[in-house]
Amino acid sequence: MLKRITSITDFINSQTNNFKAEIGIILGTGLGDLTNKIETQFVLNYEDIPGFPTVLAGDLVDNLV
Repeated sequence: MLKRITSITDFINSQTNNFKAEIGIILGTGLGDLTNKIETQFVLNYEDIPGFPTVLAGDLVDNLV
């Protein structure tokens, strides 16, 4: 499990130039529009992150923003 987490973390860091967020927000159904109202530095689709779990809930967009 630790190897999987390390692998995912390494991939995210490689795609975001080791960006360190000051805060994090986990959005649920119906709140995704908030991402249009905040400044974003990077957007990664969950499906593009090797080993990252995806959500199988209809037409939801799964992004790490």
